[in-house]
Amino acid sequence: MIARRREMAQDCINICNTAMANGVQVIPTKGFVLSKLIYDNPYTRSYNDIDILVKETDIEKVDSILQSHNYYSRVFGSSFKVTPKPIFFYPESHDIHYNKKLPDGEVGCRLELKRYMWSFSNVADFFKNTQTIKIDNSDVEVLNINYSFLLLCSYAYNYTELPYGVISKNCLRDYMDLLMFFNKYNSLIE
Repeated sequence: MIARRREMAQDCINICNTAMANGVQVIPTKGFVLSKLIYDNPYTRSYNDIDILVKETDIEKVDSILQSHNYYSRVFGSSFKVTPKPIFFYPESHDIHYNKKLPDGEVGCRLELKRYMWSFSNVADFFKNTQTIKIDNSDVEVLNINYSFLLLCSYAYNYTELPYGVISKNCLRDYMDLLMFFNKYNSLIE
């Protein structure tokens, strides 16, 4: 598990570096970023995909970058039904899903679009509220403490307010993340 998490984190860092080299701002969220912020180790928290916040105006550029890293946009319910252009995961969705084939399975990557920003509708620009953290000797631009807290609150809220009720183990993990994050950073949260 740790080896897979390390591989996903490195893949995400490479994608971020390629984006930066092409003048595109992307911000990884969840996964190894929250693990590093909450537990001081990017591989402690469980995760099985890569989540990246992108501006809607940069979708085509990020799509090209992901394809250069062997990720392909996929259709909902189908692991590798490749689409020629990025499409939303399902109608009225705010994210686009990609997959990458690996020798022992696959890894997913989700592009989260700024226009939805989870359950927040009138939040200041997330892309202006970042910080840099170090992951395995690489600098990674991530959300600052306040916006990371907002993100965690939105996950906890979204998983409990779904029309079909609380789902999966993610709900408990999100509440634990929120509790641990608040315990660690409560004096810094504005």
